[in-house]
Amino acid sequence: MRQLHVRFNETINLAVLHNGEVLYVELLESSRPFRMSAMIGSRMPIHSTALGKAMLAHSPDHEIAAFLEQLTPPHSRKLKKELETAKQCGYALDHEENEPGVACIGAPILDLTGSAIAAMSLSGPVGRVLKQEKEIGASLIGFCREISRYMGFVGGPAGQTHDGSQESLRAEGSA
Repeated sequence: MRQLHVRFNETINLAVLHNGEVLYVELLESSRPFRMSAMIGSRMPIHSTALGKAMLAHSPDHEIAAFLEQLTPPHSRKLKKELETAKQCGYALDHEENEPGVACIGAPILDLTGSAIAAMSLSGPVGRVLKQEKEIGASLIGFCREISRYMGFVGGPAGQTHDGSQESLRAEGSA
């Protein structure tokens, strides 16, 4: 987290899914006057955060389907496309979905089964973040892959175990 923070001087967030929401567990705030700011312990919706989308994109199909059923059909279709894009490119975007003027790029942290157990993101003003989207995305993917290796992940398609079966993203009520 610190390396991303030093490199981009934007807010870096670490979160997990807990009880159907994104739970912020750590963050490093940008030193710039105009910045995104969250609080450790705060919660946000899964569908409108890069953190939530990054984790949901690497969830088993049945969890994704159950989540999408909770949304209106237009929102469900839009989110499904975003999740497919996130899975393909390795990171998810929040383009002013939670805060006007703020963009966020997030990538998943995977466990040994390939399930997302957390996500890391970079947040900041739309102009600064989206101007560097590819560079930020590549950096996040690299750092999250490194952390994932420490968690036992050795490769293969995210969200799948070594035998190809899908694992649950998290135990009910776990943090």
